[in-house]
Amino acid sequence: MKYNLSHSILCNANVIKVYEVFHKIEKWPIYFTPCQKVKILIEKDNFRRIEISALVNGEEKTWISEQIIFSSIFGINTVIIKPMPGVQEMNVFWRAIKITSEVSLLLLEHEYNLIDNNKIEDTTIFSFDNVENYVKTAIDNNSNTELMDIKNIAEKKMEVNKGSCVHSIICNSNIDSIYDLICDTKKWIGIFPSCINSEVLELRDNEEIVKITVLQNLKEISWITKRNYISDIYKINYELLNPMPFMHDMRGSWRVIPISKDKCILSVERHWIISNNFDNYPDKVSSLDEANEFVKSFVDNNSISEMEIIKAYVEDKQIPIYFSSFYRVNGNINRLYEYLANINLWNQLEHCESIEVIYEDDSYQEFIMNVKGLNGTEFIRSVRNLNRENYSITYFQPLPPSILGMHHGGWKIIEEDNNKLKVKIWHKITIKENTLNEIGVIDKITRQEKIIKTILNNTKKTIDRFINL
Repeated sequence: MKYNLSHSILCNANVIKVYEVFHKIEKWPIYFTPCQKVKILIEKDNFRRIEISALVNGEEKTWISEQIIFSSIFGINTVIIKPMPGVQEMNVFWRAIKITSEVSLLLLEHEYNLIDNNKIEDTTIFSFDNVENYVKTAIDNNSNTELMDIKNIAEKKMEVNKGSCVHSIICNSNIDSIYDLICDTKKWIGIFPSCINSEVLELRDNEEIVKITVLQNLKEISWITKRNYISDIYKINYELLNPMPFMHDMRGSWRVIPISKDKCILSVERHWIISNNFDNYPDKVSSLDEANEFVKSFVDNNSISEMEIIKAYVEDKQIPIYFSSFYRVNGNINRLYEYLANINLWNQLEHCESIEVIYEDDSYQEFIMNVKGLNGTEFIRSVRNLNRENYSITYFQPLPPSILGMHHGGWKIIEEDNNKLKVKIWHKITIKENTLNEIGVIDKITRQEKIIKTILNNTKKTIDRFINL
């Protein structure tokens, strides 16, 4: 027997805005309360295959769906390949229907056939009178919740406090070496510069509870993490039992995936719920949007830094330091980008004493700068690549400041609403081991923080100068 259910809600929002909310599948774990995880398996043209984990009557279930995107009619047709428990087959239809320029109807339809009660293996269904009741209750509850979530986001009434991200890197090393490193937290003390202690509090079978202590801004910070080791597929699931003050919850997975005998992909996936108490944040935060942005930047920085360090260690190379910053300013994106791209203007900066351009065309620049550094005036040679289409600049320094072994970096400007610009800057450096005393610092952590602070200060001065030209 075929069953049909239809749910709808009026949204005081433009039809395109409503459609964009449910079309962005990667945002579902953030936008939709029942949705826990989404993995895009295939995406091509107007087709995508996805794996979804969501709460079904309070229990997390996983299924695979195939979607056809109809952007011209603001719709998605879905066939669920491996449906939820109790369902033999299911089709789902999303539609955003224009009523006026600022009012839309959001429609969600389900067509499905059920499995006979006596053929159901999932014991969670047995708490219901029958499979029909189980499935209808799940669809009704989730549909009503999701439609309200979409309405709130489209009408900007909902502030999202959940986030997810994944970072990956290719390591030229064998899979066992990489997996052993991410498993053995004791090794982290000598590898990650900020990690000063790792203590196993509890150990049983393939699971352990570990207390990690790091030094941040010369202050000790600790957290306790539960780690589950799935060694046959080189995977670690983790959950922070006492997250950082600005987190309600943090969990995720590490994976090492072989490409060949001595080449692997290292991947880390993170999911979090942030705190609404803005006093808990180390930086000044006054809204949930700012809190989300802070946490995303914090997680991105740490993840990229960890990836770079692990890659360098297993490849027996010097361990780099990755850090980034962003600034919000008012201004014209084209004007600010051209100021940053025009290297002849850089001698107007306080820390830049002179510039000699060696080569320049529309895409590449090579030049020598004399800048004020921690060791006095420094002689720096830099090569930049300009990408005007996406307002970005990347660079490397064949001859970095004397205290650095390497300095790579980049700038990117993003245009936001109301003439606001977000400028993101990233740096990757290595520090020469013999420079401790040269800058009046006797320990590595203080030296690292002093160098990073100097680079970030110069970055901020550059933005401040050019935005005021």
